[in-house]
Amino acid sequence: MTASPSLLPQLNPALRILSLMVRLAPTGLKFFHRSILLRRRYRIVGEVVAPEGFQSAWAGPREIEYLDRHPEATSRSAYARRADRGDVCLCLKQGEEVIGYRWATRRSACVFCGFGPGYELLFFPLQAHQVFVYDSYVYRAHRGRGFSKLIRELFQQAVYREGVRESYSLVTPENSRSLKLALLGGSEPLCMAYGFRIRSWSKMVLGPNPDPQLQQWLSEFKIREGIG
Repeated sequence: MTASPSLLPQLNPALRILSLMVRLAPTGLKFFHRSILLRRRYRIVGEVVAPEGFQSAWAGPREIEYLDRHPEATSRSAYARRADRGDVCLCLKQGEEVIGYRWATRRSACVFCGFGPGYELLFFPLQAHQVFVYDSYVYRAHRGRGFSKLIRELFQQAVYREGVRESYSLVTPENSRSLKLALLGGSEPLCMAYGFRIRSWSKMVLGPNPDPQLQQWLSEFKIREGIG
């Protein structure tokens, strides 16, 4: 089921003007991005252990090369650039094969994290106890076996041991599956987030928190998706 964006909070007049400017700008490096900002508070209830034959590990040079060479890679060398900037990636492996991964940064919350400084939209710095998760992926051949949840829990356990107590992430409202998984996993929707770029100019704007209209939309979403 795909969530309809029609009931989402409407842009205020200033943001509508920015959105119109993006649409009217010449083709090139321009975009308008709308998403929901989520926060997850970490707590450890019990030890999370990978099933027999599987292991979790922070990505090193070997894992980064595997991700970059995989047919489902975002782009060649994208993951190496992320690692060079200090972003971290927890991988779930079976032998030498990577099953899936979860990327995060401790620099700043952002839109298009990991795509390079000329593309990212940074919108608030992170504190020592926070991370921003921006890319969680299970390779297609291994989906439908619960690995996404396992990787999320292994990641939470790993960063919790390093002093992290909460994470932030973005999900587009049209991505019903990811939003449902995030809510079921304990993530708390905070507000809308809007990103604008026209060539070298960019701006990131957060909506009100709390936002009654967003809360109403989420209530209806939970009913449609059967989230208790």
